[in-house]
Amino acid sequence: MCLEFANEPDPCVFLTRQGRPPENSTGLGRELFRPLAYRELRDILRTALADERQTEDGRHIVEDYLQTLELEFR
Repeated sequence: MCLEFANEPDPCVFLTRQGRPPENSTGLGRELFRPLAYRELRDILRTALADERQTEDGRHIVEDYLQTLELEFR
């Protein structure tokens, strides 16, 4: 899943419980955003954190957010 965003300089994500596209958006507004479920984001974050080479300053923020996702979206 992470690789799908690897070549996008500024990916736009529409984050929803089920990963559904926006219902009220049409045309370019709808095309710009990629629907993503919270569970998918959780999996992306798990994969990113599994890479031990990732030691940036913001890692603790991602770990905290992942912990929230783990509790809410099992």
